[in-house]
Amino acid sequence: LTPDLLELVGCPDQTQIHEFTASNNAGYAMNMAMSYTLIEGAGTCSGPDSVSVANGASTPFNVELTPAGDVGGITICEIEAVDPGNPANHDDSLLITHLTHFAWDFAGWQSQTVAGAYPAMWASCAAGWHPGAGGPVGYFVGGVDPVGAVQPLLQAYDPGAGAWTQLPPPPDPMSNHVASYIGGRLYVSGGFHFAFGGSCNLQVFDPATNTWDDTSYPDIPSQSGGLGGGAGGAGTCHTGAGFCHFHVGGSVSINDFDYTLETWEFDPATNGWTRLDDRPPSTSASGFAFGGGVGCRGYVFVGGHRVTRDDFFRLDATAPAGSQWVQVADIVGGTYSPTLVCNEEEGAVYVIGGVIDSGGNHSDFVGRYDIDADSWSALPQLLPEGLLGPCGVKMAGRLWTFGGARDLYALDPPPHEFLEQNYCPEGLPFADGFESGDTLAWWVTVP
Repeated sequence: LTPDLLELVGCPDQTQIHEFTASNNAGYAMNMAMSYTLIEGAGTCSGPDSVSVANGASTPFNVELTPAGDVGGITICEIEAVDPGNPANHDDSLLITHLTHFAWDFAGWQSQTVAGAYPAMWASCAAGWHPGAGGPVGYFVGGVDPVGAVQPLLQAYDPGAGAWTQLPPPPDPMSNHVASYIGGRLYVSGGFHFAFGGSCNLQVFDPATNTWDDTSYPDIPSQSGGLGGGAGGAGTCHTGAGFCHFHVGGSVSINDFDYTLETWEFDPATNGWTRLDDRPPSTSASGFAFGGGVGCRGYVFVGGHRVTRDDFFRLDATAPAGSQWVQVADIVGGTYSPTLVCNEEEGAVYVIGGVIDSGGNHSDFVGRYDIDADSWSALPQLLPEGLLGPCGVKMAGRLWTFGGARDLYALDPPPHEFLEQNYCPEGLPFADGFESGDTLAWWVTVP
């Protein structure tokens, strides 16, 4: 039986249907007798009484689980297949559901419109306010087009209207930069120019005036010569007051292996940069580029590298100098140009797409990092296709991705999908030790 373990979150009293597969290499056809037993928790678990599988073949079948109990509880169903004529031929799988207040849509990623959007890979992105929208929009800045050229773009997607808008392009077009939305403005730092040389430029877009400014804000005062391909995001300033924009790592050019581990903080309140502790070297001793980064719960998380390093780090800028970085559990998922997305309410960082190994295999994998537990796991909702260099945000109760490539050139038309965060009915009882407002952060494990 495959998978041998499927572990996920779900709502109490909400039915789930999951596909398993029975395979047969016994040398003869089987009509397997099936059983479904709850070994922990409450609810119902059922499926077909028998599954017929020809020799050398596989047969998919559905298992229906309706977990019961309080939020914070668990339901485990054991699925067993036995050959009645030869009981030595048997196997079992576990279906585990942690009861929580939401679940990612089992229907998976849903494609969305790209009408009015331009293809891009290696763009930077952030979710934030725009005066023309009734809620948050996703800002997607620059990137590389289908023929490998850097694009002068600022694209905004309004999930409420389901529409794209082309906004004024940045004065200095880039790819592989770092974007944060803080205090009503979009901050974009570093990146690679048209000739793929690294930059230390800081450009700021004001949605209220629909204008860019790259003269009133100081560039990153790095002596490296350029910080293209760095990572970062928005996090708590080192002073403990307000949010700052962080830029970590990068390279002087797209073809140069002169990387850095420098960590820079820009504080909009003071209009100044502060250098913090360098990121620890770990397996990329000289620095890194083409990884991923995101701000989440006041921290900044970065990891990955163009040579598929899987080390992962957390920056707490408020910690004393010399202890601001901590290496945490290695990334499970793509590590060369994935996108990292924060889901604040559950305390989790998602790694989406990227290249997953040294063989250059593009990943359709979605990994989940639990900040409190310092552990990684996998969602069963894979991307429709493996992608290099997509860009993702969390907004309007959904994970969103846009753009990316299957090789070194942006796909046209660009991929654009969301994964729905479905909330459970209100008024659910909580298990002992849990209460309303707690972070109920569990995970999915697949082989």
